[in-house]
Amino acid sequence: MNHWAIVRAAIIGFAGISSALAPTAPSAQVDVGWEVVLVGFLFFPVIVCIGLCVFLPFRSAKLKLSAPAWSHNPFDFSKPEQFFHMAGYGMLATGAGLLLAELWGTSTGLVSAFAAAALGGGILVGLWILGLVARRQAKFEVQR
Repeated sequence: MNHWAIVRAAIIGFAGISSALAPTAPSAQVDVGWEVVLVGFLFFPVIVCIGLCVFLPFRSAKLKLSAPAWSHNPFDFSKPEQFFHMAGYGMLATGAGLLLAELWGTSTGLVSAFAAAALGGGILVGLWILGLVARRQAKFEVQR
């Protein structure tokens, strides 16, 4: 197992365990509705696509993505998709931890667990869309 895979697993594991065990009752109550789950899952792919495409002028104006992998350095910002890959799984782990806390009865609400998981899922869907675009672009360049 690569040391970067261990670092990623440790960060993601810490996110899940800390969200399950930490007290989640805030001093100020915020009413989070189900629209946050929908917005997180629908708009985070768009945000990831826009965020990574901002780098296009600095990266010779075409999308050069490497496939996100557990063995790559997530803190190498010349490949930001690696960081977003780890962040997406971290948010999924946070959502799973909050769901576990909800089952134990120590969480403030079920919606917050699904909102965190939806954000993580949205990030991963955004990376998947960018991967499709990059593969299609590479296929188009080969055919020309």
